[in-house]
Amino acid sequence: EKDLFAAADESVGKLRSFLLTAFTRHIRGEWRQAQAQKRGGGVATLSIEASLAEESYSLEPVDHETPEALFERTYALRMVETAVEQLFEEQRAAGKEEAFSLLRPRLDPSAQGDHTDKEIAEALGVSHDAVRQMISRLRKRFREIMRERVAGTLQDPSPMAVEEELGALRQSLAGRG
Repeated sequence: EKDLFAAADESVGKLRSFLLTAFTRHIRGEWRQAQAQKRGGGVATLSIEASLAEESYSLEPVDHETPEALFERTYALRMVETAVEQLFEEQRAAGKEEAFSLLRPRLDPSAQGDHTDKEIAEALGVSHDAVRQMISRLRKRFREIMRERVAGTLQDPSPMAVEEELGALRQSLAGRG
C-alpha cells in the first residue's frame, strides 16, 4: 500500500536491516493503536534528567537485555542529554544560567530537587508563580528541542513520524523498547 521498497536506499544499509526496521515499526504501530488511550493516559513521563536515568540504569541488576534494546536505551538517553545540553546553552546565552541551574531538578517531575519553589523564588528574587511559569516554559522548550532533534534524524519528519519516534524513545527509556 505504501510502496515500502521505493523508500529503501541501498547506500544506507542492508535490506535485512531495512525490513527488520519496517516490520518492527509496523508491529509497534499496531500495538500502539491497540493500546491507545485518550489524552496520553498511561504514558510514562519522559525524564529530562538523563544523568539520573543513566545512574539508575547502571544500578539495575543484569536482566539479559538484548543488544538492540540496550542500543535503543543508550540512544534515547543520548538524545535526552543533548536536548538538555542545548537547553542549557540557550539559557546561558540568554543570561539565565543561574536560574537554569536552580530549576533543572524541577524540570523532571520524578526528581526531588534540593530547593523548594519558595527557596528558588527567593534566590532569584521572583514570585512563586514566576518560578512555576519558568519551569513550564523550560519544559515546553525542552519538548520543542526534542521534536527538532528527532525530526532531524528522520527521512520524513512529518508530525506523525516525529511522534512515533518520540514514543519509541519513551518506550526505550521505560525499558519496553
